[in-house]
Amino acid sequence: MIRRFTLAMTALISTSVSAYADPVGTYKISGTNLETNEPYSGMLTIERAGGVYAVEWDIDGEKLSGVGLGGKLEGANFTVGSASPDDTVISLGYSQNNAVGMGIYLMQPDGSWEGVWTAEGLQKSNPEKWVPAR
Repeated sequence: MIRRFTLAMTALISTSVSAYADPVGTYKISGTNLETNEPYSGMLTIERAGGVYAVEWDIDGEKLSGVGLGGKLEGANFTVGSASPDDTVISLGYSQNNAVGMGIYLMQPDGSWEGVWTAEGLQKSNPEKWVPAR
C-alpha cells in the first residue's frame, strides 16, 4: 500500500511539474544579497537562444545578464544539455563588477523555481526564488 501511494505521489508530482515545464518567461524574483544579507527583489527574463538560455536580471534597476544550460530531473534520472521546453533544472552563469557567479535552480510543482547562487570570492551561497509574473 505504501509503495503504491509513493508511486502515485511521484507520478502526480512529475505530472504537475511537467505541466509547467518550459522555463522561458518573465519572473518576479526574491533572494538575499550575499554581501549584505539584505533581501532583494526584482524581475528575471529567460529566453531560449539556440541551445542555451539567455537570462537578464533587473534588481533595483541594476541589470545583469547571463547564460544557462538546461536539465531534467525525472525520478532517479538526471540529464543535462541544451535548453529545451521540458527542462526542470537550470544552471546559470553571469558576471557582475568583474566577478563571475553561478546558480542552479529547480522547478517546483507550482511552477515557481527555487535555487541557490554564489559569486566569485564570497565563499557562500544564498537562496533565490522565481515566481512567474502573470
